[in-house]
Amino acid sequence: MRSSRWMMALGAVAAVIVPFLLHDDGPSGPDAVTPAAAVVDDDVADDDLDDDDTPIALSAVPRHVMDAALAALPGVTFDAAETEGSASGTVYDLEGTLNGERWEVEVLSDGTVIEVERDD
Repeated sequence: MRSSRWMMALGAVAAVIVPFLLHDDGPSGPDAVTPAAAVVDDDVADDDLDDDDTPIALSAVPRHVMDAALAALPGVTFDAAETEGSASGTVYDLEGTLNGERWEVEVLSDGTVIEVERDD
């Protein structure tokens, strides 16, 4: 009786996890650029308290915020930073280049990456 419950539970877990693991999110290979992070909470990124983006020096970005942004988009070279207020606190907007394309990474002051997007 116990083993049949165990097998049913294992089957239910597998039914949820296996399709997730097999999901293909797009291009792969040595030339594919896939950010390590995606939007965590799109509402946070769009929930600015005001439209005042304040440019700041890259050296003024807290180390843990910069580390989170670099981990979200490995290989990027950041060249600009801004801060903006949101309902969740300060958002750091880091802009840079990866493989000739412009990218933007938004990170909360606690190091949570909330958005990674290619600039058009």
